[in-house]
Amino acid sequence: MSNNTELVIPVAFATDTNYIVPTIVAVKSLIDHCSNSLNYILYLLTEEELNKRTLKIFRSLIKEKHNIKIVYLTVGKLIENVQLCTNGPTKGISKVTYYRFLLPELITGFDKVLYLDTDIIIRKDISSIFVTNIDEYYVAGVHDIVGYQIEEERCKELNINSLDSYVNAGVLLLNLKKSEKIKRTLNY
Repeated sequence: MSNNTELVIPVAFATDTNYIVPTIVAVKSLIDHCSNSLNYILYLLTEEELNKRTLKIFRSLIKEKHNIKIVYLTVGKLIENVQLCTNGPTKGISKVTYYRFLLPELITGFDKVLYLDTDIIIRKDISSIFVTNIDEYYVAGVHDIVGYQIEEERCKELNINSLDSYVNAGVLLLNLKKSEKIKRTLNY
């Protein structure tokens, strides 16, 4: 990366081979709206190594972008022996959904990381989200407005009183510094 700015924005996506096309679209939309005066590191968390054709596509997206780097992290084996909840409100959620919980272990050297689902289109630079002060919080997110359409049924399923604090988990700003304190405490 070549910009003379100290701010580097780490952004993480999680995907698998079944969802690679939407991932390419999401990454492309992010790249198209990145500020030329900032640096970005995009982390792609995948179940298995990406094939050569897919890697070539990702490389072509940043060919002319000297302020953007893509890091590929194969994480499938890290949770292959983990018993994931597959019933109740989490029924039907893919293994890839859980990869975001690995971010504090995988991404080091940053105080926070922006996690984005791969089924989104970015329409402007994400730096305004990233610079949000979350020093006192573990995570920042936005209300899930779709949830309000199914409020009563979803509340029952999740065993909660209201969706007032229900967060869209597809756009999360994670405080890695606070997460590190938890990891250190649990290791003692």
